Amino acid sequence: MRALVAALVAVLLALPCRSNAQEQPTEDAAAAEPAAETPAAESPAAEREPATEPWPAPPQPPVYETWWFWTAIAAVVVGVTLAIVVGVTTEHPRSSRAGLVLAF
Repeated sequence: MRALVAALVAVLLALPCRSNAQEQPTEDAAAAEPAAETPAAESPAAEREPATEPWPAPPQPPVYETWWFWTAIAAVVVGVTLAIVVGVTTEHPRSSRAGLVLAF
């Protein structure tokens, strides 16, 4: 088992190490190659970063998956329930025309 681990460590140490940081040119390289002669298309930065298109916009979720849709549904349900409860529990006169007298 130790031999296997030692072999894996040896292989990992032998691999070249890559970093995500861009390498800074040394002073010797900057002095040897003037920046004015290098066109923008042939610059090292252009070679490292390929031209990419912007990400497409994420798709819009369906209406039934939005918070405001369910909030509106809840408001309607609460309103209808409140109207039914108030309508059923409120006392109404037996006849609204009981005291109405028409004289000619």
